[in-house]
Amino acid sequence: MVAPSIKNDLGKLLVDQAMTNLDNWALRELTHLRNTADFPICVALSNKSWAVGKYTMHQLGSHQWSVVQDSRTVHVFYSKQAAVFYSVFNQCNRFKSADDLLESDQAVAKHNDEVEFYSLRLAKQTKKTDEFTQQLRWIRYLDAKAKLKTAKEELDKKINYAKYNKIWTAGLKL
Repeated sequence: MVAPSIKNDLGKLLVDQAMTNLDNWALRELTHLRNTADFPICVALSNKSWAVGKYTMHQLGSHQWSVVQDSRTVHVFYSKQAAVFYSVFNQCNRFKSADDLLESDQAVAKHNDEVEFYSLRLAKQTKKTDEFTQQLRWIRYLDAKAKLKTAKEELDKKINYAKYNKIWTAGLKL
């Protein structure tokens, strides 16, 4: 007769082996689907990482998403939605739509950096700073804020358009 502790250990080993085999099978199937599917699939790999077709997205910061293909960073995006749609459009050979999203996202990122820069400059100015410099910084800050608002609206329009873009109808052969 086998001792109960040996049965428990053997059972745990068998369950661990089965789970390892299941994980390996799931990873092989995911890799196969990502590389052979006609249209991209989106799968969460972790809390901060997504697989979108042949691309992988990693969260770098609160507003930074890195799009990677074959261990090579393709672009870093400000918007997660723009990164997802960029990956989808690139895989579906809709390069013009992907480039439009990329340009809008880069404009938002640029203007957001300007707003942060000028807001820090305004916060750090001292009483010794002359009035002309203060007004100049304030005007540049307001200008950057207005440009950021416009750029965000433009990006939102392109993302909304991308949501309703029927990518699956273009590749059908009847």
